[in-house]
Amino acid sequence: MTFYFVNGQSRTFDISSPVEPDSTRTDNRQVIRRFLKENWWVIQTGERTVFINAANVLTVEVNPPMPTLEGEGILHTELTTQNRSRDL
Repeated sequence: MTFYFVNGQSRTFDISSPVEPDSTRTDNRQVIRRFLKENWWVIQTGERTVFINAANVLTVEVNPPMPTLEGEGILHTELTTQNRSRDL
């Protein structure tokens, strides 16, 4: 998961599944939506805890994609162009 900040910096974290392995697609979507609705995002790693102020983030990118995210508010598409001069 890569966070692109308004100051031009970015930060990438390797994340595991946000919910239990036997969870449904709806569970996954709800966990991510709840996380993104918070004013402060808390990222817990083995070495540290990182607090990210959501107001300072322009874009959040997840790679590889999460095809299990389906339903209302999810648009599946192809990226045809990307602004290389200013990496979102």
